[in-house]
Amino acid sequence: MGSYSAILTLTCLTPLICSGVFCVSHDTSLHYLGDNAPLLFQHKTSQSESSILSVELDYGTEETGKFKADLARQFQKEKENKDILVEVDVDLSTMSLSVNKHQLKDKDGHIIADDNCLTFSMMADLPSTPLKACVKLEQGVHWYNAFQIYFQDWPMEKMKIERHPMITDERENHAVAEPYFLNSKGQFIYLSPQMTTFYSLSPISSPEPKLCFYSEIVPPYYRPSALNNFMNFTLCHYENPRTAHRKAVQYFLGKPRAMPDVKMVQYPIWTTWAQYKTRINSTTLIEYANDIKNHGFSNSQLEIDDNWEVCYGSEVIDSKSFPNMKDTITQLNSLGYRTTIWVHPFINKDCTPYYNQYKAMDLLVVNIKGNDNTQWWNSGKGEAAHFDFSKPRVRDWYFNRLEVLRKKTGLDSFKLDAGESSFAPQVPILSCPEERQPGCLSTAYLENAARLGPMIEFRTGAQTQHLPNYIRMIDRETYWDLRCGLGTLIPTLLMLNMAGYPFVMPDIICGNEYQPGTCTEELYIRWTQANVFMPIMQFSIPPWRFSAETVQIVHKFVLLHTIYSDKIVSAMSRAVTDGTPVNLPLWWIAPSDPVALACGDEYLLGEDILVAPVLTKGAVARDIYLPKGQWKDAIDPEQVVYNGPKWLKNYPAPIDVLPYFLKVQNSSPSSSSSIYLISYCFILFLFLNYFSF
Repeated sequence: MGSYSAILTLTCLTPLICSGVFCVSHDTSLHYLGDNAPLLFQHKTSQSESSILSVELDYGTEETGKFKADLARQFQKEKENKDILVEVDVDLSTMSLSVNKHQLKDKDGHIIADDNCLTFSMMADLPSTPLKACVKLEQGVHWYNAFQIYFQDWPMEKMKIERHPMITDERENHAVAEPYFLNSKGQFIYLSPQMTTFYSLSPISSPEPKLCFYSEIVPPYYRPSALNNFMNFTLCHYENPRTAHRKAVQYFLGKPRAMPDVKMVQYPIWTTWAQYKTRINSTTLIEYANDIKNHGFSNSQLEIDDNWEVCYGSEVIDSKSFPNMKDTITQLNSLGYRTTIWVHPFINKDCTPYYNQYKAMDLLVVNIKGNDNTQWWNSGKGEAAHFDFSKPRVRDWYFNRLEVLRKKTGLDSFKLDAGESSFAPQVPILSCPEERQPGCLSTAYLENAARLGPMIEFRTGAQTQHLPNYIRMIDRETYWDLRCGLGTLIPTLLMLNMAGYPFVMPDIICGNEYQPGTCTEELYIRWTQANVFMPIMQFSIPPWRFSAETVQIVHKFVLLHTIYSDKIVSAMSRAVTDGTPVNLPLWWIAPSDPVALACGDEYLLGEDILVAPVLTKGAVARDIYLPKGQWKDAIDPEQVVYNGPKWLKNYPAPIDVLPYFLKVQNSSPSSSSSIYLISYCFILFLFLNYFSF
């Protein structure tokens, strides 16, 4: 068989809006258009207008005409069947296509009936046959992804992405990878997590803008017993993206099963990493804790980051830097700090005698060549190994070891780093079903970390939306722009929420400052402001590195976050109840507004607080869009109320101003009054306290 490039296009029926009432055509049959038609099938509907989503399906067959004819004949036999199951065997390649209307299965395998959805399945006769499906991107139709990436943007059609596996992957900061794609027309695609999925994106500005999915059994996937290759995805369409996303949460994404720690919302986290990197010891911890208190800042906890072990992976405390860790933690407790410590899933090979012991205990991942060589940021190439969390006994051993460390030292909890399956030696052989590899390595790591309690944070996501823990954005760079800098903060926040992870920790304010001096006073303040209405504020570089004015400004916004923390916690509680994201895109409250659908530099807390931080270097004003509704300017002493939709052009925002707006709830006076009272109390508190700081 040669190289196949024949492409067929199926056009999926979308629901219709009828006289203000959402309705669906119940004519579920596909309409055959003829062998020579550009489209092979189209859903037949009595309505003259319908919005369609075209998906190209590459079947890898050279005899396109014969394939279309065979498929058409089989379709004619099956179209009266209520299940609308179409299966075709083509003599040349024995390809098959199934279109299921009434056999939709949710994430737990339960069959659900939804006339708004179709499930497509393709099967190849050989595991080596690649399959492909592409969605043509249209001008004015916006797409929202559920994977994290270095140059994160929103909406996603602005990005260019070369073919990439749909796995958790340290390359390109791909720490979250959910096979979910939503668009502004209320359509979503969900690909089976069991597929060997790759994807690529040609941006809307390119000559042929399209989003493509591939199923191919090649690394990093391992399917030694596979008899064929397959592609399976579900297409659904509802009246708007808000309704569509709610259904995606119900059917596929899921929601958190409980709340994480609330104190981490109320008060900031302080971590040693960006300020000290690996230069930490007992003395620096106590000095840092005292500096925080002496400058009048509150805290939820102090995090002990990198370089506390005798060697990486031993989890044995370095007694030279920390002669008595339990005593150090007791001192921190007496200063009012809870404590957490940084841990990871690696063992360096120069970490003796521990590496040899763990290798002999069969605790480490090996690849198809039988070796355990891998690399991470604290090792050279091939100079580390990765614990194999796909084995239950390894999971028990590793997390019991953390419990022992906690009891021995008095630590409160842990920051879990890494977790991407790509850190394992490639291609890994794991102790879980083939169809779940390699993602099961990440999933097992995270699910077992969650048993350590509600203060746990991690940075990866692999079908783990149900866990009641915070997910940290991958390390931010200390830039203004989309190089994983401040400009990516809101796009990443929105992406994680729409991926089903509402408990977002936006990493360290001002980034990790890997290049000394890049965290300027202006960037520090603007980053602080952007964080205020997100769940967590996390500092490392202290504000007193800069001027007294900066300390005063940062104080003001830490206080504002604390004042609104009850509102954040309430939104988090709702996420547990019904899966509603905590921080929402503007289109959530204006799902047909073309400006809101394209907005990626403003965000909502709940449905009634709109935040528009300044994200541009040197700017002291910005344009702000207010969607439909009445919006009270929360920082205007005259309490101006604007009627949306409305642009506020060149809205003044000097360095100490964060623009935010409160939605006036006409139907609930007590609700809006309480928000106004919070705002009034905040201004009064500042007047009485901070202006005399």
